[in-house]
Amino acid sequence: TAFWMKNTLVPLTAAYIGSDGVVLELHDLKPLDKTPATAASDKVRYVLEVPEGWSVRHKLGVGALIRTERGSLEEAFFGTR
Repeated sequence: TAFWMKNTLVPLTAAYIGSDGVVLELHDLKPLDKTPATAASDKVRYVLEVPEGWSVRHKLGVGALIRTERGSLEEAFFGTR
């Protein structure tokens, strides 16, 4: 899994998330950077992009559990329970 910022004009942070909803890695992405931010883990299933600094302000770090109003990410995206 890798993301880059070609044609993106604002700095972002990408949270790489496993199938269990736990944040595995955070990558700060710079505007217009074509260098891929490649995941160190092969367990990444989801990516959440947020404005740079948002994850710090909201205490979203490695090990955080991401859930939605519909439950887990699996439930929200695939309707599984």
